[in-house]
Amino acid sequence: MAPHPPFAGGGVVTFDHPCDYFTAGKVKACTLSLSVLVAIEMFNAFNALSEDNSLLTLPPWSNPWLSVATAVSLGLHCLILYVPFLADIFSIVPLTLPEWGLVMIFALPVILIDEILKTLGRRFFGVKHTRRASHAGGGAAKRQKAE
Repeated sequence: MAPHPPFAGGGVVTFDHPCDYFTAGKVKACTLSLSVLVAIEMFNAFNALSEDNSLLTLPPWSNPWLSVATAVSLGLHCLILYVPFLADIFSIVPLTLPEWGLVMIFALPVILIDEILKTLGRRFFGVKHTRRASHAGGGAAKRQKAE
């Protein structure tokens, strides 16, 4: 006799204690959710490089401090994911490569959505497509002289 009654999935549920599914699944789901939110915020930081210019015209490395801050943030996130005692403190579990793929699938649309909004803003609301003035070039002083 089988240890578990047959299910419609052909034995997909293999836990000895069915409630274990909710514990293990919840931790993985929380980890995936946290990782998606971290990735969305990092992508959104790059979206904020310019209010109206596309990332295709203003590359992410145009602000090296933002690139460093993003790398540090992602590094710290990976640290809490893959260092066991930190993962225990945060009640998260390491992610596999396919799970990182899922994180990217859910996080990358924030870039696409913002690019669409920037395009609509330029096309329909008269927002000019300009490069950001550098701080070293005295952009504010030049603007005051022009007025």
